[in-house]
Amino acid sequence: MVRLPIRPTSSWPGGRHEAWYYCVLCGGEKYDTVELRFDSGSVEPQTDETLTGATSGDTGVVTEVVLESGSYAGGDAAGVVVMDSATGADSDGVCFSDNELVNGSVGGSNIFTANLDGIVKSQGLPYLEGETVVYNGKRYCLEHYRFVSGPDNMKYDLQITGENG
Repeated sequence: MVRLPIRPTSSWPGGRHEAWYYCVLCGGEKYDTVELRFDSGSVEPQTDETLTGATSGDTGVVTEVVLESGSYAGGDAAGVVVMDSATGADSDGVCFSDNELVNGSVGGSNIFTANLDGIVKSQGLPYLEGETVVYNGKRYCLEHYRFVSGPDNMKYDLQITGENG
């Protein structure tokens, strides 16, 4: 039997008298990543490298790099870098600035130029305590609770049908 915490699993978004919980089907704790498009890349960012905006001071730790065109050797690499552990995001969900030079903890100074602002994306959906239900030892949002406890109880017959089925 899985025991769910009696206390809220998160203080986000920080209400003093509100308890926030997470649905097991919607996703876990709130987690932010930053997607930053780049161009003029001369050094490939490495996984776990910390990137820092030369003017904003915003930072993030590289989790993925997608090269879309050009080459690092030619100094015209363009693509997307995904980072977590971001700092410096503003209230609009933007981190790093358009046309900002970006430095790497491994790659050195000016490894690429930000092409547009970095976009902060959040995973995990918080719900107020009254908007969740514990069912069969798991916590669900009301929509997923209705689905798992509905008439079909998520039991579907997925047998192959047809001439040979």
